[in-house]
Amino acid sequence: MYNSIQHFLGFGINKIEKDIKEFLNQGRDFGEFVLKMEENLHELGRNICSEV
Repeated sequence: MYNSIQHFLGFGINKIEKDIKEFLNQGRDFGEFVLKMEENLHELGRNICSEV
């Protein structure tokens, strides 16, 4: 679990920041933004489950 969290902090946070910037700059659909956030968090959950 520790490794998954460290990986998320290194890479997942960057993906989320990129998605937020794209959303704010391009005015994308809010639903699409939510789906991107959900995808990133599901990836974290899957990684944690695979470690445990």
